[in-house]
Amino acid sequence: GIDIAGTSGNPVKAAATGKISAVKSDPRYGLTVVMEHDVSGRRFSTVYCGLAKTADGLLAGNKVEAGAVIGTLGDDIFCEKAEGAHLHFELFENNEPLDPSQYWK
Repeated sequence: GIDIAGTSGNPVKAAATGKISAVKSDPRYGLTVVMEHDVSGRRFSTVYCGLAKTADGLLAGNKVEAGAVIGTLGDDIFCEKAEGAHLHFELFENNEPLDPSQYWK
């Protein structure tokens, strides 16, 4: 994954249209949202870690459009606390990790 600097309270937006597969509290990465995406028959997952809160009504099973706000940025990622407020963002294809910077700028 990659870390994207920000300010606590900044909106966090969906990188692509998809479905929320999980909203969970991770002991290392804090409040985390996982989305599933089907792009031309390819299956991707995006993971957004370190949120302060999720958007109102955001639940597993919800469809979310690209660019929609899924939550706000926090500043309490346990395993990366020294880095300050940032989004830890991960990308997978068929459960294999990919470098997100090769797909989004």
